[in-house]
Amino acid sequence: VVSTQSTGRNIIVTIHQPSSDVFSLFDSIMLLHDGSVAYIGPRPGAPRFFSEFGYSCPPDYNPADFYIKTLAAQPRTTAMTSSCNTTDVELSGNNNFAVGALSRGCCQIVKGYLESAEKQEADRVIKELMVKNNHKLKLNTAGRVGVWRQFAVCSWRNFKILTRNPILNHIRVIQHIAVAIVFGLAFLQLDHDRARDVAGCLFLIVYMLSLFGVFNNIQVLPTELPLFVREYKSGAYGILPWYIAKALMEVPACVVLPLIFNLICYFMIFKDPIFFKFLYLWLISALSILTSTSIAFFVSVIGWEPLDTLAIAPTVYAPYFLFCGMFILIENCPKYMEPFQMTSWLRWGYEGAIISYFGTYGGQIEEYKETGTTIIEEWTMNKDNLWFDILALVLLTFLFHLKAFALLWIRSRSK
Repeated sequence: VVSTQSTGRNIIVTIHQPSSDVFSLFDSIMLLHDGSVAYIGPRPGAPRFFSEFGYSCPPDYNPADFYIKTLAAQPRTTAMTSSCNTTDVELSGNNNFAVGALSRGCCQIVKGYLESAEKQEADRVIKELMVKNNHKLKLNTAGRVGVWRQFAVCSWRNFKILTRNPILNHIRVIQHIAVAIVFGLAFLQLDHDRARDVAGCLFLIVYMLSLFGVFNNIQVLPTELPLFVREYKSGAYGILPWYIAKALMEVPACVVLPLIFNLICYFMIFKDPIFFKFLYLWLISALSILTSTSIAFFVSVIGWEPLDTLAIAPTVYAPYFLFCGMFILIENCPKYMEPFQMTSWLRWGYEGAIISYFGTYGGQIEEYKETGTTIIEEWTMNKDNLWFDILALVLLTFLFHLKAFALLWIRSRSK
């Protein structure tokens, strides 16, 4: 950092409890108390400023430790609240702070800074910069920036987090390639007289890709929620732009990974592959992963903690898996379990995969003209429901994201 300074760059460092040697390297410092500026100016001028309020740094004492100890926020108590009220400090603009957490001495320091020569000098420098840059420097004194700016910043940070961990991305790609090869070898070049095996293979494709969507994303939110709550409470951004940025960052993987998976296993498994049927299967697979990812977000907000999320996930997913149409015929589902069946993404994904392959969508496979129709009818599916299945997956994705956002909004505001 010191060597970088010689290149003529300005260096801004956020640091907590630096040693006296490190502290002496700073030209200027900014000291905060509970989010409010207590001092900003040349480092050598800080001892004089604090001594004006009766706080003198002892000789041979680390100045950084002295400032931290002096400005440390105290627990919120009734006595402290009464000792520092709005008569001690005039609250205005972006100098707002939690009054109940301040001691009287800190109130005096913060108020003293607002009236100090250091504050006037800082304002003068800012005005000079604005004039120098033709007033392009805009200060936000009204609170958060706009929603679109919040979304852009959150998206950029998510992108940086994603690209800074290439090993995880490589593992996910290798995972899909390895499983696709296993599937391809297990069902290698299925004969046309094995239509039921084809149906089972289609279910496994949708099911396995959905599992990838769940378990690759179920730990994404819990690891970031503590930081999110802290930054949200500090006013850095709103819940909506943060959540949308986080959800959209998973979309490319939900599109590319099933493409890689199906490119391998589809042409290994099915005889006489038809390109348009491949595209339909890819679409169904991608939508299934998107929906399972939205459910993973919902479960993550319910559990909040990483271990709690993993503990409740099987309980949440079991009913959707049971009533997907593979184990219990759609028409035989009990009435009181129909909500699970109607919101089971596996049901719509499996039905879409069966109809798109055995039906006439993308072309008809002559060998399955009769047996395919029989399988569709046996599973009590409607051969004309493909686009309805696709629409159902899209709606379920939005539904579970909406539920996850609503729950996140409630829980983050109560934290």
